Amino acid sequence: MRWLKRIGYAAGALIGIVIVAFGAVYAMSEIRFRRTYVVPEENVVVSDDSATLARGAHLAATVGCADCHGEGLRGNAMFDRPPMGRMVALNLTRGEGSVGAQLTPALIERALPRSRRTCSI
Repeated sequence: MRWLKRIGYAAGALIGIVIVAFGAVYAMSEIRFRRTYVVPEENVVVSDDSATLARGAHLAATVGCADCHGEGLRGNAMFDRPPMGRMVALNLTRGEGSVGAQLTPALIERALPRSRRTCSI
């Protein structure tokens, strides 16, 4: 009877420790996921001369922008599996109704990874 009582206390203590550990992990992850960062605005100067546009078109074709965004960056379904879902890359052209028409040079600069910021769209 005494051993049964001790096993019950040990099991209760173990369950309590597990609950406290899960609570601590949950609290720490919530703090990390809800953290916000202030990203300073950058003053971006974009030239639209023909050499810069040609360089941007070359980079978009060779770096891999067209792999996701499709021919001419008009948008493309990257992943289309009905049971799993559908992932579509946005239309980055300047045409009406596209996302590209709403993008400013500063937003484009901010969206591109630092390694690909030589790309001009």
